[in-house]
Amino acid sequence: MKKTLSFALVLTLLCGLCAPSWAEFSPRWREWEAAGVCLTLSNARLTTLNASSDEALRALQDLLSPLALTLEALPEGSAFRLSADGREITSLRLAENEEALSGALPWEGLRALFEDKLPALFSALLPEEGEPDVETRGVTLKNVGRTARKTVVTAEAEAFNAALLPLREEAAEALKAATQWLPHADELGDSLSRLTAEGTILVKRLETAEDRVLGWQLSGRVSAGGEDVRRLTVTFGWGNGGVYLNLQATAVRGNDSFKATLEWAEKEGKKENTLSGSLTVKRTLNKQTYSLTDSLSLKNALPDERVSGSVKRTLTESGVKSVWSAAVTLTLDGEAWAGSLTAKKTYAQTTVWEGSAALSLAEADEMQATVRDTEAEAVNDLYAALLTYLAGLSEADRRVLTHTLYSDAWLNGPTVPVRPLPEMI
Repeated sequence: MKKTLSFALVLTLLCGLCAPSWAEFSPRWREWEAAGVCLTLSNARLTTLNASSDEALRALQDLLSPLALTLEALPEGSAFRLSADGREITSLRLAENEEALSGALPWEGLRALFEDKLPALFSALLPEEGEPDVETRGVTLKNVGRTARKTVVTAEAEAFNAALLPLREEAAEALKAATQWLPHADELGDSLSRLTAEGTILVKRLETAEDRVLGWQLSGRVSAGGEDVRRLTVTFGWGNGGVYLNLQATAVRGNDSFKATLEWAEKEGKKENTLSGSLTVKRTLNKQTYSLTDSLSLKNALPDERVSGSVKRTLTESGVKSVWSAAVTLTLDGEAWAGSLTAKKTYAQTTVWEGSAALSLAEADEMQATVRDTEAEAVNDLYAALLTYLAGLSEADRRVLTHTLYSDAWLNGPTVPVRPLPEMI
């Protein structure tokens, strides 16, 4: 179920629900955002399934084709729904209100760090007497702009840790929201939440000639609560429709390292608006290495509002590469966008699965009254619907479908209580 919800949220990202300035990207969206939006995927078609027979592919296709996945995002809340031939199978409330959902998305975590937490930390570190140092040499932050100077404070470890202490809990929540989409997010979040200075820390506020803050730089030795001491350098910029983040944390002893670069750009034009971004992460820990590259590109052809774009993730672990990719096209037709989504996964250069679905995006009326509040309730609904579906199949088709569904991930997943089968099976 969690994987299904993650997939749903990725689709939300792809269609711009969590992009910082979708209202500027799409004039029609600007008209809808006060009421809310509804995204629907339907008529899914699986064209490739690795190591499966034609019979297995047909059985799985029969299961998928009547399904529709819907995401509702409204001011009063957000919800996920799954239906078959117009009849709802299950649902799950994702957030109680619009702010609750946005707070769980990476942009809001980064925004909180830039606009609240880092300024508060910098103010707490300013000298009580005299003025902080100023470097007149500027720096260019990609997609953000050029700064004219840096205001610098130098903090000893004790002073930095004391200034960070009252901000630690809120900063940890912001960091968690900003990093939850990464592999090993729990480990990374734990390390960041225990960030401790182990020596002198330099904090630099990057400013324009007009005294506008465009970014921040931090450097020095840090640890995770006294463990795993690293040399940390961070450059973070936000503004002018762009975001730039470069973070490097290299172990003082040994070969462990962590590097991350995030880039985001929004551009408005007379004939086309664009959104583009990329995230690159490389980590080495205990001689185990993984690398991750995410990229997203969207364009909106004006004035007709024809949206197209793609998203891609490449993950390499233990020398083996996995690639997830998706492409979307949407055409504004009256009061809704309609189009298609194609998606594919490869593993070690072999196609694992490939498929497509119809995609629509429209203004929402209001959230339906019935919606499940817990994941357990939603899973029970899904389980009952699957068993009922299996009961209606012939014995041969049931055997083929269950064999196809029992993947390695399923069989090696967490153990759950055995539930009774319906009497009809």
